Amino acid sequence: MLSSRPITRRSLLRAGGTAAIGGLLVATSVPAFGKDQDGAERQRQKLAEVEELQRRLIPGWKTPNGWPAETASDAGGTIWTREVPGTAVALTVRDGEPRALLEYVIQRFSLDIHALTAADIRAFDAAERGEAPTGNHASGTAISLLPGHYPKGGKEMFEFEVTAVRDILKSCSGLVAWGGDRSSQSQGFFYLNVPPGSTDLAAWANRRDSAREQLGTPGILQAGF
Repeated sequence: MLSSRPITRRSLLRAGGTAAIGGLLVATSVPAFGKDQDGAERQRQKLAEVEELQRRLIPGWKTPNGWPAETASDAGGTIWTREVPGTAVALTVRDGEPRALLEYVIQRFSLDIHALTAADIRAFDAAERGEAPTGNHASGTAISLLPGHYPKGGKEMFEFEVTAVRDILKSCSGLVAWGGDRSSQSQGFFYLNVPPGSTDLAAWANRRDSAREQLGTPGILQAGF
């Protein structure tokens, strides 16, 4: 029986990892039954191009939270720059479930603590390396908000701001870690602390999709969505 659940943009991107490249790989690797030799050669060339793109974009190592690093954004991989609904932010992170979660953090932070713009956020950074949580920037699964205002190890947030962050984290069901809980990190630093394929992450994203469909709006959602 066909599911009656609406197909959403997030559900199309759930695969994560090399979804965009993988989809193109499948499309170009279908046998060319009934086609001439020139057509088959064009398919082989296209397949080689896709494989080369994959090698160039995915260096083969993972960031500390288990997500594959990529070398560039907006280049055919899974990391893209898109506007965050309800804010003045254009966010460069990994599409699919990671984006849904990090967009939610930004929406709530902008509403409850400080209105953000694109200049206030450090997101995907291919140059980031190492075992520290900041290494997650290289997989598009981490964001640093107001990095100039919240230095590493600092405690600049007011009590009401910390309370607001705690509420955001609670609404994220423990899927997002906060730099304020680590003495070596910034209070503006947030990152996914679950690996690809997490059923908890998928369940959270499904609940958010359902809430947005019921509300009929793609905008900011408060706690308890």
